[in-house]
Amino acid sequence: ASSNGLPVLYIQSLLHAREWLTGATLNSVIQMILQGYKRNKSRRDRRIVKMVNSWDMYFNPIANPDGYAYTFQKGAENRMWRKTRSINTNSACRGVDPNRNFDA
Repeated sequence: ASSNGLPVLYIQSLLHAREWLTGATLNSVIQMILQGYKRNKSRRDRRIVKMVNSWDMYFNPIANPDGYAYTFQKGAENRMWRKTRSINTNSACRGVDPNRNFDA
């Protein structure tokens, strides 16, 4: 729960750099939420208003920015890159898989 006692909704996209569609999908979700919560009460979507008022919502549209930027660099091998671009000490391998580095 957040500091005000509401449950937290956290949505991220582009954790894997090559999954470009996830960023566009999250942007569409955010746009739908904002449009459904318009100030004009006659046009509000009651379900969205209830959801926004019941949750603290956090959105992370690009969870892996360095990997995502790397997929746009020139070179066909870059397009399918999924990891971060961090430097690993004592290793020739670059990056880590971001969804495998959290304590369970």
